[in-house]
Amino acid sequence: VLGVTTCGASLTPWTSDIDADGFDLNDISNILFRETTGAPTGTDVGFYRDNSGDLSVNVLTGKTFNLAVNGTDEYNFSSTALGLNSNNITGVGTNITATGALTVSSTSAALTLSTPTSGNVVLDSAGGTVELQDNTNVTGNFDASGTLAAGTGNAFQVSSGGAVTAVGVDSGSGLIQGTGGLTITGATNI
Repeated sequence: VLGVTTCGASLTPWTSDIDADGFDLNDISNILFRETTGAPTGTDVGFYRDNSGDLSVNVLTGKTFNLAVNGTDEYNFSSTALGLNSNNITGVGTNITATGALTVSSTSAALTLSTPTSGNVVLDSAGGTVELQDNTNVTGNFDASGTLAAGTGNAFQVSSGGAVTAVGVDSGSGLIQGTGGLTITGATNI
């Protein structure tokens, strides 16, 4: 007597866990997850539903959760990083938030911040300093809503209204300033 019917009709739902003993489950139409009665231990690899609707994936320490297309890994999730494998990030919404210092780098090509249709590229440090370091070139207009200061000791300054308010001379040891008049400090030979 066989323990499983082979008539082709669906069987009644299982009422206990299934142990497939290493065999594959094929031709599944849908997998629906009910709230777990207890999350698997951290040493199990698996999918489970918890927190009233979350779908959780667990992998072992030092391993990754991989999403593949046509047998090729496209996204790799680990406990410390998300590998995008040269895929683009699109539709991110309005904010990318970091819990610490955020570094965006391009290792072999230009890093481009652009608004191809409209809008502005805004660099805002919320009270700190926005620094343009190394060989920074600006092509097109550069608008500063506050004072633009450049050089050691801010030797060159431009106000938000576009007026040059200070020019350092001789590496900043002399200074030319003007607010209604002209003040020249340092060694002066005119």
